[in-house]
Amino acid sequence: MCATEVLCYMEKGSERLFKALVGGGYEPLSVTISEATRLLGFKDTKSTYNLIRKGQIRARKAGRVYLVSYSSLKKFIEG
Repeated sequence: MCATEVLCYMEKGSERLFKALVGGGYEPLSVTISEATRLLGFKDTKSTYNLIRKGQIRARKAGRVYLVSYSSLKKFIEG
């Protein structure tokens, strides 16, 4: 069992759980690069890494994994 629902999402990487969290009124604090790429509508992760490098979306490296701030993704999409 995970400490929080957001951590469960990050550990399992499950799209179904992500939909349950967002649909249930919860927003994740962060998502993985691959999930951020999918949410942005890109086909490869290179575009997402470029946005991080340019400072247009925020991300933090935790071990070997980059975690992208969900709120920065929303701000980027909304303009």
